[in-house]
Amino acid sequence: MIKKAQGEVITIVLIILLVLASVVIVWQVVNSAVSKGAKQVERGSSCLGVSLEIIPAANLNNINAEFTVRRSTGGDSFSNSVSVVPLVMINGNLAQTGYSWNPQNPDFRSPLSSAKLTISNLNNVSTLEVALKVDESVCPLVAKWTKY
Repeated sequence: MIKKAQGEVITIVLIILLVLASVVIVWQVVNSAVSKGAKQVERGSSCLGVSLEIIPAANLNNINAEFTVRRSTGGDSFSNSVSVVPLVMINGNLAQTGYSWNPQNPDFRSPLSSAKLTISNLNNVSTLEVALKVDESVCPLVAKWTKY
């Protein structure tokens, strides 16, 4: 009779250990999914209310065309620990060359900040877009200028 009671106790302890192991495994999966979702929401929320506008110069010509890119009043200021980089897209493609900024590294951390963007050859440009890359994510709202 004592051996039968010991077997029942061992069975109950094993069942409890299996339940605890299952709870730990499920918790790890759920916690991982929630953490990833929270990071995505945090990245996306940093861009809320942030938008840019492209203002062409009054005397726009096809060589060294100058634009003013200005951040609107919406959105919060970004802290200095956050990387904020403007991305220039010409005809829908991310441009690596063919443009320059004044100042050279424009800072769009604060609302109403602006910088001059010079396109070296406007002949081949039909659309010009500027977006902000905040840390590792690109804000979904972009400023767009269309030539025609």
